[in-house]
Amino acid sequence: MHRSPLLDALVACFDLLWEKVAPIGTALRGAHRDAEVLTLLAAGMKDAAIMHSLGLTQRATTRRMAALPAELDATTGFQAGMNAARRGLV
Repeated sequence: MHRSPLLDALVACFDLLWEKVAPIGTALRGAHRDAEVLTLLAAGMKDAAIMHSLGLTQRATTRRMAALPAELDATTGFQAGMNAARRGLV
């Protein structure tokens, strides 16, 4: 293959998409619980209400609330829920 603008664009597109994927094991593990959490976040529920609603421990809730926004290119839980909804994850 020779370098070309089309090839450069395809490589850049691949690199952008590759940054957003998760390993299959990570994606499947806890996916159902994450979908529940994201649905409640998109509805505007606070962390404590989600914890009580789903019967989660404080530690599990804190850990997921810290990880989910980063995984979904968000800065807040609500934004993470909305990004998940836009991507069809919930």
